[in-house]
Amino acid sequence: MIVPLHHFVCPGIQAWLHHSMQHTKVPFVPMENTRFLKELGAKIKEFRLKKGISQTQLAFLCEFEKASMSRIESGFTNITVLNLKKISDALEVGVMDLMCS
Repeated sequence: MIVPLHHFVCPGIQAWLHHSMQHTKVPFVPMENTRFLKELGAKIKEFRLKKGISQTQLAFLCEFEKASMSRIESGFTNITVLNLKKISDALEVGVMDLMCS
């Protein structure tokens, strides 16, 4: 027998869970956007290696966690424009240098 979740959860948490499940959407990233993020990450890595610094050092300069920098360089994170600006400043290149092939 399957027992419904609400038998184990207080009413306040139950309402929150219901609301969260109704309004939470898994983000869909079209293939061309995924390709763009991977190219952007590769460009960041290219400039980082030219500068001769590690991912950890770049993350520190940008005030990111090392894991976040890894996800950015791998193309698994859709970064904000402000974070892209932090990266370009740390690498001493323009934002457009990172975005152009």
